[in-house]
Amino acid sequence: YGAAKISQKDYPGAVKFLEKALEYKEKEGLVYYLLADAHSMMGQGDVALDLLKKAIQKDKSFSILAQNEPDFEALWEDKKFKLITKLA
Repeated sequence: YGAAKISQKDYPGAVKFLEKALEYKEKEGLVYYLLADAHSMMGQGDVALDLLKKAIQKDKSFSILAQNEPDFEALWEDKKFKLITKLA
């Protein structure tokens, strides 16, 4: 449902839903990845990078996804983004 909210460009709605999902799925990297995506699209790069780091720590495949996800394009040149995605 969070991914659907992102597709609809309802980023605050996605964040609200995904933060609630973390209460039940805190070990799932996908929730952190989607939260990072939503925050990135809202221009909250620092928050997005912290969440992306958590996603990659839980599942290293998110590193490759983030490097190819247009929603993260604004962060691709960021030193912290490069460092985080090279963790994998």
